[in-house]
Amino acid sequence: MSSLPVRRRSQVRFSVPEPMPQGLARPRLQKQLTDLTIKVAALLAPSGYGKTVLLAQWARQQNGNVIWLKLHQEDRDAHFFLQSLVDAFQYFGLNLSYWKSGAILETSPSHALLALLNDVNNHPSDLTLIVDGGEHLSDDSANLLNAFVDGLGEGHRIFVAQHEASSFQIAPFLASGIGTEINAGQLRFTEHEVDVLARTFEADPLPPSDLHGWPAGVMLEFHAQNNQFQAGTEHLLLTLVRRLPEDIQQALPALSVMEIWTPTTPSVLHLNLPGDWLDQVRRVGLPVLQQGKAFIPHDALREYLQDTLQRDQTQFKTVQGYAAQQADREGRPYAATLHFLAAGQIESALSMIQNLVPGWYRTANWKIAIDLLSKVPDEFLTSELRSLLALSLGETGEGERAETLARRQIDLFPTATAYYALALRNYRTNNFDEMQKSIDGGLETIRVTPSPTNQRDTIQLLRSQAVLFISSGKPEAALEVAEDAVSRATIYGDNSLRIATQSVKAHIMRGMKYDSEILLEQYFNLYKSSINENPHRMMPVVQTYARQLNRVRRPRESLEILKEYTKNYGEIYPLADFMLIGDISLAYLSLGDYENSLETALKGCKFSLEHDHKGYLSSNLFTALWIYFGTDRLQEAEALLRSSLHQIDQTPPRAGDDASERAFFKFILGVPVEALELADQAFTFDQVPETAAVLLSMLILHQKGEVSKDLGHKLREALSLYSEDHALYQVAFSKFEPIFQAYKTAGIEKNFFDDLLANAYLIGQIEKKKLRLTVIGHFRIDINGMSSRLGYSTALETLIYRVLHPGASQDEIAVAIWPLSDLARGRGSVQQARRTVNRTFQTAFKQPGMELLQTAGSGRRNPGWMIDTEVHVSCDALDILSSMDAQTIQNLYKGSFLPSSNHEWVIDFRVLIARHVARVYQAHANALGETSDALQWLMRAAMADQEPDTFERVMALSRVLGRQEIERSAQQALEALREGHAPYLTHWTN
Repeated sequence: MSSLPVRRRSQVRFSVPEPMPQGLARPRLQKQLTDLTIKVAALLAPSGYGKTVLLAQWARQQNGNVIWLKLHQEDRDAHFFLQSLVDAFQYFGLNLSYWKSGAILETSPSHALLALLNDVNNHPSDLTLIVDGGEHLSDDSANLLNAFVDGLGEGHRIFVAQHEASSFQIAPFLASGIGTEINAGQLRFTEHEVDVLARTFEADPLPPSDLHGWPAGVMLEFHAQNNQFQAGTEHLLLTLVRRLPEDIQQALPALSVMEIWTPTTPSVLHLNLPGDWLDQVRRVGLPVLQQGKAFIPHDALREYLQDTLQRDQTQFKTVQGYAAQQADREGRPYAATLHFLAAGQIESALSMIQNLVPGWYRTANWKIAIDLLSKVPDEFLTSELRSLLALSLGETGEGERAETLARRQIDLFPTATAYYALALRNYRTNNFDEMQKSIDGGLETIRVTPSPTNQRDTIQLLRSQAVLFISSGKPEAALEVAEDAVSRATIYGDNSLRIATQSVKAHIMRGMKYDSEILLEQYFNLYKSSINENPHRMMPVVQTYARQLNRVRRPRESLEILKEYTKNYGEIYPLADFMLIGDISLAYLSLGDYENSLETALKGCKFSLEHDHKGYLSSNLFTALWIYFGTDRLQEAEALLRSSLHQIDQTPPRAGDDASERAFFKFILGVPVEALELADQAFTFDQVPETAAVLLSMLILHQKGEVSKDLGHKLREALSLYSEDHALYQVAFSKFEPIFQAYKTAGIEKNFFDDLLANAYLIGQIEKKKLRLTVIGHFRIDINGMSSRLGYSTALETLIYRVLHPGASQDEIAVAIWPLSDLARGRGSVQQARRTVNRTFQTAFKQPGMELLQTAGSGRRNPGWMIDTEVHVSCDALDILSSMDAQTIQNLYKGSFLPSSNHEWVIDFRVLIARHVARVYQAHANALGETSDALQWLMRAAMADQEPDTFERVMALSRVLGRQEIERSAQQALEALREGHAPYLTHWTN
């Protein structure tokens, strides 16, 4: 990527390690790796279990189709990790044509990853990527690796070696059947393997219980040849180190600060060692693995040496400083920062961090910021960095720590970033008065104190102000502030920040009287633009779009988008699970899946109570209680509410929907008078009444035998905007059916209540999406009955081919549409066409996750293509071919098939259709006997198939009927046909 350092990047970590001098072949495990037919395998074990050695042994036997990548500290940053992947494939020699065309752009890692995947999946041979050291991955970079696995073509594989508690999780891949795990128990040496090693070293066998098969310990013990065995790595390593010359013994601890050793490493650290020092280290049996022209000391050896080094703090800090300078020269800022911190050179460390800060802001890389900034002693943090740490903690859910740090910074020296971090905390705890003070304090600080982050902080504080206004029932003021924030973010030029402000504006517009379908299109476009952003930025966009899908009665799609997001990013961004859980519950509710809705809402309540997120407790509690109420489980409802009352009473009230929720809580507690008063308050906040408040008021009045014309009007008004709220009376229909009947009988909104009563049991029934292809005479696509502006293209021709050839494989489509390309290029073209078709219809149907054309694989094994079962696809050509009714076919057959294409398959299909049409027309003519109508159908048949026999039949029947002009015309057409010209009936009549 263009933003990454490119100085002196080492190629060592892309080389498959060389054999160890006394290695142990492990055919059992190597065969297990070879026989794997899954996409991803994880070798999970602590240091010393032979993960790297095993994978290297296997890789050396694979005829070269292995890419090796050893990870290091920098790969915690997703941008750096992506660059490492690219470097590894470049070192292998992969043609990176797609990557080169996109890599010069400053873009998100997930977006750039697609270019790399295109190049990898176009490679003709099966490749295996080995990622060694997965424990170095952060949550963000592990998520990038997940995406790489998901997008990897059939036949390609990834092996990941890492410690057990690492960010990359194999569990989802195990669950989906494309992953496997090799653990420490499987990696241990068997008794037979230990005996083989004993013979190799000409040593006495170890007792079976000793070291429990731990590979590193067993190897070290045989190297040490220690007759007085003592368990423990330190003893074994000490035995070997003491066999080295004194000068090397003395220098080894200092070398432990370096992850890679070369003959020149001592000079980097200002140490004097003989030129063959590495040979001597290997000769005594210390565990170092040759990788290219360098050597990698084993983790166990480095840890032992580092413990020794730290006993001499002066030398420790000195060599850490030299290591920091080397890491900086190599373009590894994270490693350099950690070395500078270890050396006590705080100013140098802060200088490195300062260069990373813009990238953290741009990508919302909060966890990386926390990881590094938390290692800096608080007294050395600048105001900017302490404020950034507070913000990062707040963004990742550590609200109390964020608040403490932000307040400390404000006490020391106020910054707008600290005030924004505090405003974020205030919002999540529903403390709106304090939130306004925090926003005001931040804006005042910007006014009086120059800072490089002032523009960004202004935009963030305006976002907060807009959110506060909408939470306080001031939608017009909120929209005005949000539009100001969007304008400022656009001018500022930060796409991520622009999306963040637009998501707030979108949230505000949902509560106002805007056309739902127009809003859906706006949210869909915003969603598309956010897909490649950091999960923190995506979350509010996903939430708004999913809510709007639910509003336009597409809850299944809403649920799919929400669950896909939480599946992909829940580990990386834990707040996502919590903040979206209420929306997931409501999507289930709209689908009529009450048990899952209830279970999800209860989970949200539990999380809110455990983490003191009062702002989200009320909404989740309301959903759970409403389902209990609707399903006649009032005792459970009251018990749940009473267990949460203390937190609810401590939560400051919000506008609108909060009044509805509190009203319902009073109703559950058996206080209908107070419930009615609170429900009335809900009507005063918003431009449209709250559905729940209206339904509750109707329920309470009905218990007193009363109806209200005003409430009837308000319910119609509320449901006209909040259509997702139909689920509220549907889950409790036994309660509301008699109420609606009473309003209907009273003549209040009679047609409206008629519809409610008639449609109450249609909950969860989702109509399929409809796609109509017109390919006869002209080209047209209709989406859900409406004509689209989509024109003919080669990509859409692949869709047409698949619709007309249900059993077609990918390669068959490629050969049909790109007949002059070699298969590899044809595959690339057809795969790109499939992606284009899917993007086209994602936009057309306003459904981002949709794949109209689906495949059983990623294209390298000639998979079949399937059409999304949620879409009903029809085509006039298929209607013609499946029909034996002449009149039906005549209504459809208005010209030739795909007239703008001259592909051979199209020409053949034109003939197929024409012959079918002619056969049906002739059969119909036969049924009509010797009549003028029969002659007309025969003439149509002749013009369709243009066969001599059909024209001769026209001549014969016209002769019988005395139609000499038609007979002559048919004769002329027949002669033209025999001379190779296009035939034409001059007396043609329709």
